[in-house]
Amino acid sequence: MKRLLQYDGGQWKEYINFESLKGKDVDMDEIYMIAESSGERSVEQHEKRFNHLLLHDPFMLGTKMVNEATLGKDRFLQYDGKNLIFADILRAKEGKNLLPYISAGGGVVMGNRVTSGTEGSVLFVGADSLLTQDNANFFWDNTNNRLGLGNAAPGTTLDITGTLRASSTVTFSTFTANGGALFTNGSGVLAQSAAGTATQVLHGGATPSFSAISLTADVTGILPIANGGTNNSSAYTAGSIIFSNGTSLTQDNANLFFDDTNNRLGIGTASPSTALHVAGTGVLRLSAMTAGSVLFAGTSGDVSQDNANLFFNDTNNRLGIGTTAPETNLHVFNGSAGTVTTFPNSLLTLENSTHSYINLLVPTGEAAGLIIGQGTNSNFTALTFNRVIANAWDISSATAGFLSAFYIRNSDNTDPGSSANMTLFVGGANAGDVYMLYTVSGVISWSLGVDNSDGDKFKLSTAALPGGGDVLTVTTAGLVGISSSSTPGAQLEVDASTAATKGLIVKGAATQSANLFEAQNSASSILAQIDANGAFVFNEQGADADCRIEGDTEVNLIYTDASTDRVGIGTSTPQGRFDITTAATNDDPNYWFQQARVTTTDATQTTLDTFAITASRTYVIEARVVARRTGGAAGTADDGAAYVVRAAYTTKAGTVTLLGLVNADYTAEDQVLFDATFTISGANVLLSVTGVAANNLVWHSTSIVSFVGT
Repeated sequence: MKRLLQYDGGQWKEYINFESLKGKDVDMDEIYMIAESSGERSVEQHEKRFNHLLLHDPFMLGTKMVNEATLGKDRFLQYDGKNLIFADILRAKEGKNLLPYISAGGGVVMGNRVTSGTEGSVLFVGADSLLTQDNANFFWDNTNNRLGLGNAAPGTTLDITGTLRASSTVTFSTFTANGGALFTNGSGVLAQSAAGTATQVLHGGATPSFSAISLTADVTGILPIANGGTNNSSAYTAGSIIFSNGTSLTQDNANLFFDDTNNRLGIGTASPSTALHVAGTGVLRLSAMTAGSVLFAGTSGDVSQDNANLFFNDTNNRLGIGTTAPETNLHVFNGSAGTVTTFPNSLLTLENSTHSYINLLVPTGEAAGLIIGQGTNSNFTALTFNRVIANAWDISSATAGFLSAFYIRNSDNTDPGSSANMTLFVGGANAGDVYMLYTVSGVISWSLGVDNSDGDKFKLSTAALPGGGDVLTVTTAGLVGISSSSTPGAQLEVDASTAATKGLIVKGAATQSANLFEAQNSASSILAQIDANGAFVFNEQGADADCRIEGDTEVNLIYTDASTDRVGIGTSTPQGRFDITTAATNDDPNYWFQQARVTTTDATQTTLDTFAITASRTYVIEARVVARRTGGAAGTADDGAAYVVRAAYTTKAGTVTLLGLVNADYTAEDQVLFDATFTISGANVLLSVTGVAANNLVWHSTSIVSFVGT
């Protein structure tokens, strides 16, 4: 097998399979071949035995159009099995080294010798696409299986002299500690420490590790106090507590100061007077404490709280003992008393779920009580249990112009159960009277109470005991007698004490607005009243209660029928709103008035009023009808109509019959389709009205009905 060699300026290289050009038209001056005979390899000039190919005209080379200029000097064409391709060929000169003969099919294979390469060199394609080496910077130690980049003596599997740059992730499969720091040991080997925490720092050494921050271990020299400072604490005032302002360390000994002589800390002051002295507004906040807690020293001397049993309400300035909801300035709680609440002006509350007492302990024979002062210390009232005065409670005051009073009061006005009570008690029916005595010393005495000897009547008397000079008596049946009546015969009996004394006067105030008199039923509804102006009103509650006023001879001179809302004169059965009946006979002519109102929105005939026709009577009905347009899509604003319609009716053979015609005595209307007339419907006569489509009309009628019995 003979192959072509090409000289690249430094060495010979096998280039193409010469035999593959046989039969091809190639123009070559000289061709040097490797001749192989008897195991010798030499270079010889090969004869030109190929058809001559002139390249004066362009021709296709693969898919590229080429000409002789493109082919250039020292170029030849190589056939790659499909196309002719470009290749260079240099003439062999004497004294040039030739590559050993390379067997196999046209490539470099394992075991081939590179005669000009250095051992360990990693070959790569350099300039002009020539195979080259740089073993000083790209070296493979085949003995130790190490690769050197930037050096020719790799000490590790991969030894890099210079900078390592990774454009994507570099994975260290042997480093498994999550968060562990990487470091180089004394031999320059990259290793990893165990992971630390947020409050630890990495300490150096043969094997670095994480541990807590320590100023003595982690900071050398004098601790810097402030940025740009003197780097020692002499720049600060004695007693200053150093803190960070966010950018540097600083001091404020006017507001944060430690008195090292007396071991005192001042916050808001540079002159602390106690171990901890806090000055200013809102001076101390303990985040672990609950609002309202009263602090105290616990069993171990620690500041403690128990706001369930000792609580201060800072909003209302109230202290609770046993409660977190004090209702007064001091509220002592030992169990819920229920839904009761305290008096608004009370300063002290003692609450218990059972009995509750205030225990005043005094020696035998001494008084115990409450002293209530007012104004000055000399103005006081004493409530004492006075053993000197027959073991009695004594409310007393000896101060001139000072009121000595006793109140039993419940000021709540929201609940009927809010009561005030004072009880006077005797043993039974055989005991004495129960009363209260009011005495003006040396002038008069009034007594108020129960006369146990007179049927247990309650009396007001101008005497020291009930039953002497009674002016008011109330029986156990609830009958009340005023003046001399000690045995009243009515719910209220007023007896004039003399013939010249008026029995009862109801007098209003100068600006009286309420009724002077009312008569009410059991439901407290007013039956009759005399108002502040003296007007008399009957049936104030609007019930079905008729009223009748008699005349000299007419028993129904005026009669109001509440069930029908009608008034009759001379009759107790008025037929209309106002019915007048003469007194001669029951069949003499009478008449009544009635009114009605209705609305229409279209042309439908609508009933405005209804008149009942009774058998054996003849009626004449006169209706006055007025109408007004209030809206609608048609018509004109305020269109109106007015009618006076009259007709007579009777009953014949049980049927309501019109006598004559329905007469329209008067008609006035803005639209000709408006109408008002009478129609018969069964036993009734209907007053009917008719509007117009798309017109909203309000109709009103006032009718007079007269009738006579046949």
